[in-house]
Amino acid sequence: MEANGTSRTEAREVRDSYTMLVESDAFARENNRALRRDLCVSRVIILALLVTHTAFCVLLYIQPASGGKNNETLKESLHLAQKDEGTNDIQNPEDYFFSPLVAKMAVEYNQIYKVTMRFIHNQLEDFKLDDRNQSLLIPFDGKYRLGLQITYSGKDDNEDIIHLEHKIFNNSPSYGDQDLLVLSAVDTVCCKQLCRKSIYSETISVFSMGDKIRVESNNIRLIDHGGQPGTQNFLTLQLISKIY
Repeated sequence: MEANGTSRTEAREVRDSYTMLVESDAFARENNRALRRDLCVSRVIILALLVTHTAFCVLLYIQPASGGKNNETLKESLHLAQKDEGTNDIQNPEDYFFSPLVAKMAVEYNQIYKVTMRFIHNQLEDFKLDDRNQSLLIPFDGKYRLGLQITYSGKDDNEDIIHLEHKIFNNSPSYGDQDLLVLSAVDTVCCKQLCRKSIYSETISVFSMGDKIRVESNNIRLIDHGGQPGTQNFLTLQLISKIY
C-alpha cells in the first residue's frame, strides 16, 4: 500500500512538473510574439518618420531654388521690358524689388513763403525737384504711398482758435497741367498761449511720369523748423508697384 501511495505521489509530481513546463513554454511563446509585434510597430514608426523627414528636406531644398529662379525671371522680364521700351528707369532691379522707400524730403518754406522741399533720403536717382524746389517730379508711372507731416508752433495774435490745413497737389501733364488735389488734412487748435501741433496724413495714389507733387499750407508762418531736418516736417514717397 505504501508503495502504491508513493507511486501516485510521484506521478502527480511529474504531472505537475510537466504542466508547469508547458505553461512556462506557452508564456514564453506569448512574450516572444508580443516582443516581435512591438518590434514591427517600432520599425514601421521609424520608417514613417524617416520618409517624413526626407520629404520635408526635399521641400526645403526645392522652395529656395524655385524662389530664386522666379526672382531671376522677374529681373530678366524687367530688363527685357526696359530694352523694348528704350528706357532705363531702374538702374538696379534689386532696388525695385527690395527697396520700397523711394524718397524722403524735408518740408520747409522760402523767403516768399512758398513750401519747398529738399532730399533727406533718395534711393532712385531718377527723382528730381523742380520749380525752385517747390515740386517733386515723378520719373515713371506707378502706384505710390504718399505721406506728409507738418508741425506747427506759435500763436496767432488775432485769434485764439487756429485752423491748420495743408494739402498735396498733383500738377499733371495728362490733365493739361491742372492742379489736382491729392490729399488734404485739417485740424483746429485752441491756442491762447504758445502751442505746437503735428498733423500727419497719408494716401495711396497713381501717378504718371512727369507729374509734379506740390505741398501747400494755410499757415506757413507757423511751421516749426526746430530739431533735425526731416523729423518734424517731411514728405515721403513709397513705391508700391510700377505700371507698364
